[in-house]
Amino acid sequence: MKTVDNSFKPPIEKCLGYWYEGMQNRAELTALCRVGSNPPLQCMFDQPMSCKGRMLIELTRSSSTFITDIERRLLWYAAFGQELVCKGNESRIVKAGFLQWLLTNPEAVKLISTNGIRAKGIIIKGNLNLENVTINFPVVLEESYFQDSINLTDTKTFFLSLKDSICNSTIEARRIMVKGNFLLYNFRAKKGIDIRGANISGDLDCRKGRFINKGDKAFWAGHIQVDGNLFLTDSYVKGEVNLSGAKIGGNLDCINGKFTNSEIDNPSSPNEIHALDTSLAEVGGEVCFNSFEVTGHVLALEMKIGGDFDCTGGSIKHEEGNCHAISIDRSSIGGSVGC
Repeated sequence: MKTVDNSFKPPIEKCLGYWYEGMQNRAELTALCRVGSNPPLQCMFDQPMSCKGRMLIELTRSSSTFITDIERRLLWYAAFGQELVCKGNESRIVKAGFLQWLLTNPEAVKLISTNGIRAKGIIIKGNLNLENVTINFPVVLEESYFQDSINLTDTKTFFLSLKDSICNSTIEARRIMVKGNFLLYNFRAKKGIDIRGANISGDLDCRKGRFINKGDKAFWAGHIQVDGNLFLTDSYVKGEVNLSGAKIGGNLDCINGKFTNSEIDNPSSPNEIHALDTSLAEVGGEVCFNSFEVTGHVLALEMKIGGDFDCTGGSIKHEEGNCHAISIDRSSIGGSVGC
């Protein structure tokens, strides 16, 4: 099979091949694909063994996978490494089952550009289950809405961005492996997130995120390994932030974060309640708790910190129980301590 250059980018909105049904006028199609190109691009839709967009669409037919117009557009964009942007009142619903097919079908993944799958403003309907799936290209689903749960347990990928998106249900991503950055910037998890044991080669960016799971663990990242920085800057968490046993190569940045989890939120719990638990965590850089606001107990026992531990301007409201507001007993701090 002829290899197609990923840099080929036909004018998708004008390409009749995108609509694919009854495509007979090849001369007209070729003319449309040459619009705005200098030198003119060679249209490959009339060459079934070369045009990846057509091959993907034909593959859905042979797989008996019914696709809607928005899903057809996503196929075409994925084939040529472009970003699908949905705006206004157009139909934006993409079936979770369709995404699973696109990311797991062995023949389909061969036809996706090395630039990966990129979409903004879509609505994913149904439970998205990518457990134990290996994805060898970036996945970017930003400004999107997940109506149901996301399962990324044991998933392996190169780059993952859910920036500015919302998940209406649970997110399970235990032991996920990302060989780059994992972006949850301004992400909203209405029932919390579980990323215990995750391995992130780059940064885990949760700046301005909102993680809600009142009375339980809302940001559960015990024994996570992040080679870069972990950002919870300007984030809001209702429920416990658990980073116990985490290994972070860079900084742990919680500047201006707001974490709430107290005995008032857990009146029936027999255990000690924590808003933030970083016990046994290892941080190669600095721990920045500057100007954070915590309602509940901060547990930071036996931490190993290579740089400074700074909670200047921070506040901890903790009136219930017998434990201290913050416990840092037996922690090793390589730099200075500022509170």
